[in-house]
Amino acid sequence: MTAYYKEIRGYVRLRNLDFAKPIPYALYTNEDYGTVKGASFTFTLRRTNRFAGTANYTLQYAAGTGSDANTFYNIAWQQGRDPTFVAPLDFDQRHTGSVNVDFRMNKDDGPTFLGGKPLGNVGLNLLLTFGSGLSFTPVRVQTEVFSGTAGYFPIGQVGSATGPWTYQLDLKLDKTVTISTLNFTAYLWAINVLNAVNASWVYPETGEPDNDGYLDTVAGQNFVNQWGPNGVALYKFLLRNPAMVGPPRQLRLGLQFNL
Repeated sequence: MTAYYKEIRGYVRLRNLDFAKPIPYALYTNEDYGTVKGASFTFTLRRTNRFAGTANYTLQYAAGTGSDANTFYNIAWQQGRDPTFVAPLDFDQRHTGSVNVDFRMNKDDGPTFLGGKPLGNVGLNLLLTFGSGLSFTPVRVQTEVFSGTAGYFPIGQVGSATGPWTYQLDLKLDKTVTISTLNFTAYLWAINVLNAVNASWVYPETGEPDNDGYLDTVAGQNFVNQWGPNGVALYKFLLRNPAMVGPPRQLRLGLQFNL
């Protein structure tokens, strides 16, 4: 078990000088403050009967006065005191963890075939990673497609909502063959075997990566009535930003060698 606490001071933030002459102006200063604290638990299984494994879980809290230098970009021009309260940061992720299981045959394991051991030095590795959603500030529903430069209207406390949980299962099968002084390893690596759709960013109106909630509003229903199924399909298509979700299932076949 490992417990930790870290204070972050002097991070860059935007400040507006209201009383500057001849006109007010903004500049970046080293004023932001934050803390990161948590505990990590790790369990390790040494190789026993060809099996080895590790499991890890981390509980973490990340809070501060601003997630990045431009957090107060809008409020800096409101001619008031800058917020100094501490709230969950955009990268605050409460729960993360992983489970790794490795099964590996020894050189002389398995049946003999044509004078060799086809299952010798064969390994199978499974890696499961998971995590809770990142913090975000819930806002009033508006269209993300037609909103242009319109700003958000918060309906909750800063960082009070979280996105969906994510998980990913990876699998790697490999076989090592020794020729003279060289070790060749052929492998099949399947990334995100279950093809899970993991949100890396969400629309703050709904907390989902592919829905802004607009079509369920009165204005959205008017849009549906006017443009019909084709309009709805196009609207949903425009909401699907590939950058908002993680990579899909991938299969990689490779060969590596060690001297």
